[in-house]
Amino acid sequence: MNIKKSFRAIFHKLFKKPECEQLLEAAFLQLKEQENMIAQLKKQHQMEMDDQLNELIITQEKLNNAFIDKQILQIRLEQLQQNAADLDKSLLSCGQEADKYHGETLDAVLYAIRLHAESLSNNTRKFHVLNTILEHNPDDGTRNKLIETLALIFKGYDGTTPKIRADLKKIGLEISEEGEHNHIQFINDKRFKVSIAKTPSDMGRVDKNIVRDIKQKLL
Repeated sequence: MNIKKSFRAIFHKLFKKPECEQLLEAAFLQLKEQENMIAQLKKQHQMEMDDQLNELIITQEKLNNAFIDKQILQIRLEQLQQNAADLDKSLLSCGQEADKYHGETLDAVLYAIRLHAESLSNNTRKFHVLNTILEHNPDDGTRNKLIETLALIFKGYDGTTPKIRADLKKIGLEISEEGEHNHIQFINDKRFKVSIAKTPSDMGRVDKNIVRDIKQKLL
């Protein structure tokens, strides 16, 4: 026997009037409605709790994925920075000598590498390493342009003139006078000199000889 029937039996013993039975029925209906309401509220509350838990789980998964993505991006960034640093590194340190013309140090290094590579067998590892360096560091042509300019400056040379001095200064060279000879040197650098006669004796080849000596000693 359930609670409702128990109460009904007790109520009938105490109050055997029909109106009392109606009151009892109404009270039980109201109690049932309250029980249903409480059950619905509990169910709704449980659903809301479940939804919040699901949202929390989803949010946590998003945070975890975002953290992983950040770590991946950080690793990629560090790799890119390292690659950029590696690309930015020079093959050699230039030391304390500043270039007298654009690419001078690179020209000298490539020249030395080229000479050495030519002496090696092409089926050696060293040949391929040096050849790769030469392929990826092409000559920009500055030295050849300077040589062409010098050939024009000294063409038909029969003595130093103000024009020759002015043209030489445009390419970073100057003429100093010492005794019976003039010397061609880099401006403000007397360590390397090329002697030229104030009055040339061999008019046929003097211009070519001057350019040859400048190439050997200065360029």
